[in-house]
Amino acid sequence: MTQPDCLVPGCSVRGQHLTESRAHADGCRGCVPREAADGLAICWWHRNRTLDAVAALPGLVAHLREIGKPYAQARPASDTLSPGDPAERDAMPGAWLAADSLENSLVGWVRATIEESPTRLSWPDRRPWRGDVPGWMLDHLDTACALPFAGVMAVELVTEVVAARHRWPTAEDAEPVERLSLPCPRCGLAGLVRRAPRWVAEPRRVECTDPDCARVYTEDEYDALVAIALREGRAGRWRTA
Repeated sequence: MTQPDCLVPGCSVRGQHLTESRAHADGCRGCVPREAADGLAICWWHRNRTLDAVAALPGLVAHLREIGKPYAQARPASDTLSPGDPAERDAMPGAWLAADSLENSLVGWVRATIEESPTRLSWPDRRPWRGDVPGWMLDHLDTACALPFAGVMAVELVTEVVAARHRWPTAEDAEPVERLSLPCPRCGLAGLVRRAPRWVAEPRRVECTDPDCARVYTEDEYDALVAIALREGRAGRWRTA
């Protein structure tokens, strides 16, 4: 049985080209579609990026609400604007508008997941929103990533989160991830990074930044592999599954 392609538009394997007799544009980095992960509609790379985006939402939304307060407090009161008036929205801090957009976007994907899931799912508690909706999506992420809209969801969520963090960076964004000197045990490329936990109780993790590998290790698992490699004197040319 042929594995279906990843539904994220343009997701392809780097360095591999279709065998069909057609000219490739200069600089083509690869045009063979990447396969979806087992049981999902998207590849592991985009599934993990979506996981990162959802996990970042509670802290990011809280950050946007906080930095918008000074602008809201400095805004002069108006006797002419009523709740729901479009002009009132135009006067809101940009960070608050971004927070609203992020919240509404995720709620929309939760709704789509509940409506299209083959199994019965219940709504998360949205009172208050903070943490409940992202927590629900984290628990049901693989269900969402197996549905037909998974490719669009992955692109939109990641794009929105990246754009907000770029415009209004958090303290975490100011601290780059730790880049490791040893190559990935699985693919052999020098693209490993160590990332801090994204939510309470999550262990630190080491992941390969090569989209064609996208292997994720727990810190304990990686440390054990490093110890084996160094003991056997083969760091730099090791391979694991």
